[in-house]
Amino acid sequence: MRVINIVIILFILSTFIGCQTVSIDSINPYQPVVHKIKRLKRVSNIQVYKDGDLVIDEHFSRDKSRQLNSIHSITKSISAILIGITKDQNLIDSVHTPLNQIFPEYESKYPMLKEITVHHLLTMKSGWKWDELKSIDSFFRVSNATIYALNRELLATPGSTWNYDSAASHLISVVIERISNQPTLVFSIKNLFEPIGIKNIVWRTDAQGTSYGSIGIEMTIDDLLKIGRLILQKGKWDGKQIITKDWIDNMMTPAHTFSEGKSKVLLDNGYGYLWWLGRINDKTVQYAQGYGGQFLFIVPDDQIIIAVQSEWDSPEISTEHALKLKKIIVSDLIPKLISNNTV
Repeated sequence: MRVINIVIILFILSTFIGCQTVSIDSINPYQPVVHKIKRLKRVSNIQVYKDGDLVIDEHFSRDKSRQLNSIHSITKSISAILIGITKDQNLIDSVHTPLNQIFPEYESKYPMLKEITVHHLLTMKSGWKWDELKSIDSFFRVSNATIYALNRELLATPGSTWNYDSAASHLISVVIERISNQPTLVFSIKNLFEPIGIKNIVWRTDAQGTSYGSIGIEMTIDDLLKIGRLILQKGKWDGKQIITKDWIDNMMTPAHTFSEGKSKVLLDNGYGYLWWLGRINDKTVQYAQGYGGQFLFIVPDDQIIIAVQSEWDSPEISTEHALKLKKIIVSDLIPKLISNNTV
């Protein structure tokens, strides 16, 4: 009898609404793109925030939404935020401070430190010899990462040449420790993570116990999205200014402009302070990316944030996956989000 009653009620409702068929895609217009991303097999989590609402919240791998996942080189972009906080607190006078003032004990041994500034570290323009693909694995196995990073041949005048350099980015964390007189992790929890509600992270360290400035942070997808929200909100969180708007603006201003797009799927027009900068049509896109398909995209004009975490293992598989995923995000998802004012 209960089943019959339900059938009758459904019949009456269908008659009342004129037997209209409602497509799932009309309810959530982003679902076809989500399915496309899911078919890549390696995406663990994706969250999309638009106009103050979470419009996509998908977890494809055993509910990893609550698990800590490595964000790899997105760590660099967070290190840039932290340097901004040290400047806000007057722990460093200027990003143009030369490294010999921060590493005075090495000034005589490494005279090039007079020429290289914190700004050069933030913009990948230190001039040190470095081949990312050939050197990255060995760097994270050395007995002293700081000495290794400082003790390199200077191939170009600092500030003249852009070269992606994870060893130089690691020095950002060493700088933070030295000017704040506390471990980078402790400084970051007190001044960044806790104020925006990030309560659980892991940050890999070198042999001396210093958090790597270039890789090593593990966080949940929820917390990765919070980093994006902080940027979108120009450094403000719950009415409190965590980092100044001026720093966010400077961080997202091209310090280097590429003559041609570095990526086949996104017109990269520049690199700021450890953040990538691009355009899709006429829209500015700010983004951080990490090995194997870790992404944090921000489209300020349209109040969009996209956070993605992926499984990663072998370089060949992970690199191919990251390229495919990035292409879907910039060619399908972002244009779809821009074209839909509401869900």
